[in-house]
Amino acid sequence: MIPDKLQQIMKQDGVVAIATLGPDGPHMVNTWNSYLKVSPDGRLFIPAGYMHKTEANIAHNPSVLITLGSSKVEGLHGMGAGFLIKGKARFVTSGPDFDFMKEKFGWLRATLAVTNGYSNMVMKTMSSFTKRENQKHAADGCRPSRSAPIAAPVAAGSRRWC
Repeated sequence: MIPDKLQQIMKQDGVVAIATLGPDGPHMVNTWNSYLKVSPDGRLFIPAGYMHKTEANIAHNPSVLITLGSSKVEGLHGMGAGFLIKGKARFVTSGPDFDFMKEKFGWLRATLAVTNGYSNMVMKTMSSFTKRENQKHAADGCRPSRSAPIAAPVAAGSRRWC
């Protein structure tokens, strides 16, 4: 069952990140929130125009991590909500699942079908750290900041960004 909040996010502008792991290491590809569709029986489908590296990685290891979010959907601590979906995926190039998506996206060459993800789905706020996360970061000597540089230099005696 797809949560209502996830369905709201899928209707908003936003980017979906799909991470896979292959023999050469991790790989990430993006698509749009609005491209995700739910099959009549509740599976998550993503149209694939290219995604050749993603397809090769899934043939090696079907595990995927998918993140998506929107600043326009109410989250746990204000505006901004997102999901992390851990699931198993496969590429479908014919049959009813492929046809279901081909009707919506005439350009697709395959359908990425994701299953087993909903029991592992975690909703994350996109707008702020929780109080518990702030306390953990403070204990680690960090200053939590969503806008901190990715690789900020750490001066002697200063607290580092996390």
